[in-house]
Amino acid sequence: MRGLCPRAPNLNACVNVLGSGGLSNEKRDLDMLQRLGLTFGSSMPARELFRLIFERIPSTAEICRRDGSLCPSVWWDGCGEANLKTGNAGYEKGRKELMAKLGFA
Repeated sequence: MRGLCPRAPNLNACVNVLGSGGLSNEKRDLDMLQRLGLTFGSSMPARELFRLIFERIPSTAEICRRDGSLCPSVWWDGCGEANLKTGNAGYEKGRKELMAKLGFA
């Protein structure tokens, strides 16, 4: 996915989220992988990945929250103020719908 972001050739990085170079997105990727017990390069059937996500990430608050910080993340990005406490309602709605569709409900 990194290839889809606006690039800064002199930084060899994404230029987004207030110029953080995509670090906030990479931090969330790492947090999610850690929560799932996976590492970069892990491979599994999509159904198993969805099962892990449904089981271990019920809300975006767990990925976006930065303990001890009043900001949504250490880089002040688009994860959103609401994610600090309540999570993203769209994620939670989509999660429930996909769980039902895949028979995990």
